[in-house]
Amino acid sequence: MSTTYNLELQSAIEDFKSDCNRLGQDLMKNVKSLPVTVAFLIQMPDNKFACAVIGDAHDFYDKNNKQKFVNYMQTMIKAARPVALCVLSEAWMVKRDKDKVKDFNIAVSEEPDRKEVIIVQIETFKDASVYIYDIIRNGDNVDLKLDVDHIEVDKKNTDGIFSNLLKENYDKLHEEFMSNINKSKN
Repeated sequence: MSTTYNLELQSAIEDFKSDCNRLGQDLMKNVKSLPVTVAFLIQMPDNKFACAVIGDAHDFYDKNNKQKFVNYMQTMIKAARPVALCVLSEAWMVKRDKDKVKDFNIAVSEEPDRKEVIIVQIETFKDASVYIYDIIRNGDNVDLKLDVDHIEVDKKNTDGIFSNLLKENYDKLHEEFMSNINKSKN
């Protein structure tokens, strides 16, 4: 039972990662923009999986108050208890050599070397990954180029405001999972 469950969960997570990347690409290519979008992979009581998407989460996202968005996400996580989450967004990014120092007096959106990208940030109970696509605009056409191929993020050593949003949720779920395993052994 446990092995089958783990395989089904892992398969659902891999499908979720692919679907989130495809959603970001499709929105960018067809709509020409990507509003902040949040997706949750939720395991239902019958052990089937469902995906909930909150499109255009700009009402909850304030770039000057990111904690407000994190609080909103944490409330949603407590209610939905997802096994994975994804945040998709269009953003400006500056890529520089490690030896170059960032001037914090200049906003990224004002940097002369900025690039327009979409970011697909995915977190599961055991790992995190970030996909970055360069946006190439040519008139009305939008092309995307995967810039960084599937960066695995070390969740244990990551301290960003958007990092480890599932930790509290998974600490509780892990306790429940272990309790159910111990009950089934008796």
